[in-house]
Amino acid sequence: MKKLWNLHVNNAIKKANSVSYSLRMLNPILPRSLHRQVIYAHFISNLVYGSPVWAGCLNVRDVKRIDEVIFKTLRLHCRDFNRTLTNFELCMKSKVRSFVSLKIVNDAIMLQRLCNNPSNTDLTVRLILQSFLLSRHPERINFFDTSTKRIGRTSFVNRSKSISELIPFAWSDLECDIFKRKIKEAIPLYIRT
Repeated sequence: MKKLWNLHVNNAIKKANSVSYSLRMLNPILPRSLHRQVIYAHFISNLVYGSPVWAGCLNVRDVKRIDEVIFKTLRLHCRDFNRTLTNFELCMKSKVRSFVSLKIVNDAIMLQRLCNNPSNTDLTVRLILQSFLLSRHPERINFFDTSTKRIGRTSFVNRSKSISELIPFAWSDLECDIFKRKIKEAIPLYIRT
């Protein structure tokens, strides 16, 4: 299974890098805000497409590879050709999230949507019971099964609990748009892997 995700990461990086020449050519022409929009639309969107599904399955090496590709593009965007800026400074200057930060934001948004969807009442009750009480329900909800269709390594409860611990505000009653804005403000642009 590791080879499958490694292959997926290789293909995602290759597809995202295929637009790097265009980004380089547009760099001196476009204002920074438009260049940043082009980076999001044509580079980062290709790189992280479907990441809420597969990002939790990656090992640390593959996460670092994706972050390195993002930082390489941010150096171009910030015109840091001598590599004087740190990765943190690149994210702050360009206002673009690292892959780890983007993953946490996406997971938090998915968790909030799941918990606030009226059609998921039973699932939400089980999730809250398993995540916040000391005794866990015996029928755990898992992201994976034992077949070849496995899409994750951690149980749904552990993954959701780790994400809910990173949210620094009361979120269960917020509407989706308000939650998105607040979580993007609360989670830093750069998180070290």
